[in-house]
Amino acid sequence: LDGRRAYAFNVCVAEHRRRRGVAARLLRAAHAHAKETGVEFVYCHVERHNAKARRLYEQMGYVPELEESDWLAGKLGRPPRVLMRKNL
Repeated sequence: LDGRRAYAFNVCVAEHRRRRGVAARLLRAAHAHAKETGVEFVYCHVERHNAKARRLYEQMGYVPELEESDWLAGKLGRPPRVLMRKNL
């Protein structure tokens, strides 16, 4: 985003490859590259009710920073999301 911050988006794994550590490996590689280039914080959005994704990001060191309101999510026509942050 601004040299100090990066945003991880669309971290997707094919259904038949899930639960094998693929997403964690992708994120670790992204974190390593980001750190090498001077990034201090990585952000991502996770749908509030996606417990599996939230657990993955929490295990990777992300913490919830901001929760989108039901009102805003409804206006935008999507499920409410949580903004998560990882300090590198």
